[in-house]
Amino acid sequence: MNRFNRFRQQLFGVRHLYSNPLDAQRAQVLTVLTVVIAVVLVMTFAFFQIPEILRNGPTDPVNTLISVADLVALVFAYRQIQRGKLNLAIWIVVGLVIIGAVQSILRGGPNSTATISNSTVVLLPVPIVLAGTLLSRRGMFGVSALTFLLVIIAAVAQSANGTPFTYIPAEVAVADVVTIILTLLVTVAILGAFLGSLQRIANESYQLTALRQWINQLGSDLSAIHDETTLLNTAITRIRQVVVQRFVEIYIINEDGNLVLPSGGTQRRKIIRSIEPNILAEAARTRTVLVTSLEDAPERHTHMAASTSYAAAVPIMVNDNLMGVLDFQDVQQFSANELESLQELAGLLALNWQRVRVTTDLQSRVDDQELTITRLQTQLQDFSRRQQQDVSEIWGGYIQGRGKQAIGYNLSGDSAVPVQASDLPGDLVNTLKTGQLEVSTQGNEQVVNVPIKFRDTNLGAMSFAVPADQPLNDRQIEVATIVAERLALALENTRLFEQSQSQAFRERKASEVATALIGATDVRVVLNMAAEQFKEALGAVNTRIYIQPETMMEPLAQTQQEQ
Repeated sequence: MNRFNRFRQQLFGVRHLYSNPLDAQRAQVLTVLTVVIAVVLVMTFAFFQIPEILRNGPTDPVNTLISVADLVALVFAYRQIQRGKLNLAIWIVVGLVIIGAVQSILRGGPNSTATISNSTVVLLPVPIVLAGTLLSRRGMFGVSALTFLLVIIAAVAQSANGTPFTYIPAEVAVADVVTIILTLLVTVAILGAFLGSLQRIANESYQLTALRQWINQLGSDLSAIHDETTLLNTAITRIRQVVVQRFVEIYIINEDGNLVLPSGGTQRRKIIRSIEPNILAEAARTRTVLVTSLEDAPERHTHMAASTSYAAAVPIMVNDNLMGVLDFQDVQQFSANELESLQELAGLLALNWQRVRVTTDLQSRVDDQELTITRLQTQLQDFSRRQQQDVSEIWGGYIQGRGKQAIGYNLSGDSAVPVQASDLPGDLVNTLKTGQLEVSTQGNEQVVNVPIKFRDTNLGAMSFAVPADQPLNDRQIEVATIVAERLALALENTRLFEQSQSQAFRERKASEVATALIGATDVRVVLNMAAEQFKEALGAVNTRIYIQPETMMEPLAQTQQEQ
């Protein structure tokens, strides 16, 4: 049974995918008609013409040559249909039908003369009907005009034929009935096939239009989803709601390149390896849309459900990035337009899928960067706080080491007068505490108190006065702030310079003491020199160095033992 179905599909099927559903249906009707006419010609030639030739010799070689030429033309037309050249095939078949119908008129009389008084004239509507179903309106009118012209030619030829002949109706009754019935059956078959196809094509076009509108709406709904799992679940649920009579699954490409079903898959096959001959794996390898049926080799449709007969595998990809395969299964064969709609659906799903993946990846990177920024900000705040504490402690110790006389200076002309801590004005004390610039009016003067800050540590403040009739602008305030910043930097540099000098002095003094001590050869001399050096370096009044008695006696005891 499977072999017969495969043979029937191979013989009557149309292997070329016509984008126009009307062309696809015309190709199907023309394929069946071509095969049927060819079979009739072969049977006529085998059962009638060959026996007649064997009995009486080639009495009508023209008829034999016409039959052979018709058979060759039909084979050529069949091949053109399969190659997508439908119009050429249509004209060939219509031409053959016209020749067959007209031949019965031009050579259907006595002694192969032209006649229109024969039952074969019933064949004349066949080419017109065939042209009306397969050709355009202009083509149908052309075929009709040609048929009318040939009828007129046959009528003129018959009017010039005065030869009498005997007509016995009983002898031709069976042949006339068979001719008329076959003609009616052929006409009904052509009209029935084509008109039924028109209805089916109209319904299919309506369904495709509704499907395209639904695909657009689905794209709008999927564009609002930002999670991959939710996107796939929503897509498969919505697709199943629309195509309730079909099985639909979305296979995802895993890290190994195999096709796997996400959680919730209902098909039998949960995983399809990339090397399998199954059409899903082949579609993933070739990045093309593939179809199969139960008539194909079993290994190509191992994923199909028991209640389906046809399956389509549509890759889900953006550019050359394959993300999965869309699996459709149905009891009816998929048309070319349906496959295009499925491919459009897969492309829409791929774009939203890619968008979600890119968005998720970018969001993950943003979150990582935000964590890094937060960590660096915390580290920076800790560093600034520790640095501020260090600066505050260093300057606190530096000021304490200088004494209260060094708290500040009054600059008047070329003289600098030290100011005691207890003599600071109240507004200046407030600036020292708050670290904020303050401007106040005192009598005929405007007093500006500017904090001196170094690395957010308030080192001090400076105050200057200008006449009250000279209002300060923002530029002057900015200059005062910049001067305070430069002063803070200069103070820090000076402190560092003094610290470096002090450190260098200590290092030099320690080196000198070490050099002097290393040059001595007696312990008592070393001790005396160390006491003098410490006294000189530290400014001490008295210096005492204690050595444990056991240490001093140890060399003497070793000497006595050696003696």
